Amino acid sequence: SEIASDFTFDSDSTKFFDQHAVIQSKSGDLMLFDNGNARAQYQGGSDFSRGLVLTMDYENKITSLKSEFVGAYTDHEGSTYQLDSGNYITCFPAGDGGDFNGWLPGGQKEGYASETKVYEYDADGVEVRAKHARTSG
Repeated sequence: SEIASDFTFDSDSTKFFDQHAVIQSKSGDLMLFDNGNARAQYQGGSDFSRGLVLTMDYENKITSLKSEFVGAYTDHEGSTYQLDSGNYITCFPAGDGGDFNGWLPGGQKEGYASETKVYEYDADGVEVRAKHARTSG
C-alpha cells in the first residue's frame, strides 16, 4: 500500500518501490535507488531496479522524473550518485534477475551481494561505461 504524502507523482512511471540511499543534489534534485520490489504487484509487468533523479516542485508539491538508470534487478541495496562531470554512477549489487543477491529460497540469508554491477550514465540515461566485479565467494 502507499504511504500518505504531501507530494504527488506526475505519472505512475515516477513511482518508486523500496527506495533508499536518497541524496539531494546541489540543484535540489533528489537522487535515490529504487529496488522495485512489489512494482509488478502494484503496476503490473515485472519488478526491476533503477537509479532515479527526481525534480521536486516544492510549491505545487509534485515529484517529476528527470532521469532514470535501469539495470540489473536487485531486491536490496544500491545507490546513485552524480559525478562532477554531470554524469551519474549507479551501483546494482546483485546479479541479473536477483540471482546473486545472497538470499536463498525459503528466506535463508547467505550473505550480501556476491556481484556488483556499476554503470555510468549520462544525464539522458544513456550508458557510458560499465564495470562488473565479484565481491565475495
